Amino acid sequence: MSHTQERKPRGGLQEGFTLMEIVIVMAMLVVVLVTAYNIFLNCIETERKVEELSVPEKVGEGILTLMRRDLAGAVFKGCTEALDNQVFVGLDNPGQDGDADSIYFVTTVDPTPREEDLADWENIRTLTMVGYRLEANQNSAYTLYRKEIVEFGRQDITNAPGLNYNVYDKVKSLNIEYFGYDPDGDDYNAYRWFTNWDSVTAIEEQQRFQQQEQDDLRGGTNSNIPTVSNPGAAEGDEELLGEVQQPAAPIPTAVRVTLEIYSGSGDEMNERDGQPVIRTFTTLVPLLASKRLALPIEDEALAGEGGA
Repeated sequence: MSHTQERKPRGGLQEGFTLMEIVIVMAMLVVVLVTAYNIFLNCIETERKVEELSVPEKVGEGILTLMRRDLAGAVFKGCTEALDNQVFVGLDNPGQDGDADSIYFVTTVDPTPREEDLADWENIRTLTMVGYRLEANQNSAYTLYRKEIVEFGRQDITNAPGLNYNVYDKVKSLNIEYFGYDPDGDDYNAYRWFTNWDSVTAIEEQQRFQQQEQDDLRGGTNSNIPTVSNPGAAEGDEELLGEVQQPAAPIPTAVRVTLEIYSGSGDEMNERDGQPVIRTFTTLVPLLASKRLALPIEDEALAGEGGA
């Protein structure tokens, strides 16, 4: 009869990992942690680069979209007298590192609703004076402000009180140019780009042209006022034949906006090779209200008042 004798560890010691096994496991753990850390750093760097490229793109396009919407609704009929002819003013201002232009105009865009107006907002239909300007800030950049003026009157629209909205605080420069009729040009269809615009001067030129037209008609000569042909004229209709004198509008035909902004978040600006990252955005906005078309008006009372 055989008996199996169970062997017990000597000295009461339990079996476990050897020192070499522990060192190998710790070395493998270090390799895994280092790899994970590098992946984490790469993810952060990739996110930073994506933000550096995408955020300025979204901000710049958003600002230009806002300005395009406001400028597309620019008007002058019906408000020139109430504003002493100040319906469109563009100022060419030098900046720290580029232009710091500003612009003020009347638009059909509804003003931003205030809390006290929400109840009757659907019944509010009004013109809005909108302005864009830059102010220097503590980050060696500019802050772009959008001003809304609803209750405007006979006052300087560039300094009139209104509601100011902070659009973006990392603007490098803002350049605005205006395409319109040049009264000093040699050609009667002389249009060119201007660095500033003043509707008061434009309306004075318009009145001077109208007076010149009347004097020329009395003297039987042709003036050099920009003219618009009437396509509705038919042979034998002496009232509609020929060209109808149409003085240039007091607002420009188009506006070109060039915006430079810095890339960054918070108070920090993104840099590349030690230089701040700058993005440039440009847009061209036609102002349809500036088109002066010669159309026959059947309503005699309305025609006597100069049309709608």
